[in-house]
Amino acid sequence: MPEYDDTIETMTEAAADYLFVERQPLPALPYFLASKFPTCAPLELTLCLATLADLVETELATTTRTDFAISLWRIASLIAVDVLVMETMGVPSLTAADLRTYWTDHDQYFLPEDAPSGPA
Repeated sequence: MPEYDDTIETMTEAAADYLFVERQPLPALPYFLASKFPTCAPLELTLCLATLADLVETELATTTRTDFAISLWRIASLIAVDVLVMETMGVPSLTAADLRTYWTDHDQYFLPEDAPSGPA
């Protein structure tokens, strides 16, 4: 599965740049990733965040970074819950774009301040 691995690696690098180079807020990361990779499966966002959390824990082991990794794990879990809720509600849940639409229309937790909210 080289293509799949390349996608997760690319997403993880984009996430790390967003957080550590651009210094953007962690809660907006899922929306950023869903916007940058709209055709990926929603749970690929979860895998990306889990991968980044593991890297932070193993490569940057400090108390602050461990707390940050815990936050990444928490957000990864919340995305998985959102996918389950989407499936239960019967709303499209095949792509990250679907996830972004769900957040816009139903659950604004991951929306950045400048994102549109509410049903279109």
